Amino acid sequence: MKEETPLWKVVVGVAGGVLLAGAIGWALRLWLVAQAVKEITESANQAAQQILESSQRQMQVIQQREADRQEAVAKVRQEERLRIAMEQRLKAQQQMVQYALEAAKEEAWKRYYKRPVHCGDAVGEAFVECGNHHIRAKRKFEELYAAGKL
Repeated sequence: MKEETPLWKVVVGVAGGVLLAGAIGWALRLWLVAQAVKEITESANQAAQQILESSQRQMQVIQQREADRQEAVAKVRQEERLRIAMEQRLKAQQQMVQYALEAAKEEAWKRYYKRPVHCGDAVGEAFVECGNHHIRAKRKFEELYAAGKL
């Protein structure tokens, strides 16, 4: 007949089996949790990388727009400086033309008007008559000059 195994050996064997099964179950759960953490970490890293790349692209777009805006502002300022310079040149040329016209008119007057000799030392009535002569000559000159006849 067979020898019977003592109860304590059976209890120890069963307890050892339960402990071994528990340890294997615990190790399996630990491995599964580690795999899940690994997948979550990888997924989070990929999402973070995508967000970072998207942010960098957006920043590049913003920087380019700012550079374009600054370039446009600089261009507008340059055009304004050129416009002001051209206005100043035009004004200076207009003044030069005005001075030249005034000088030409003054020269035409000098050629046109010959003061009578006796007006150089005129006094009293003669002085008044010389003044009237000058005024009449000036009016006539202005008419002729305006008509382009001088």
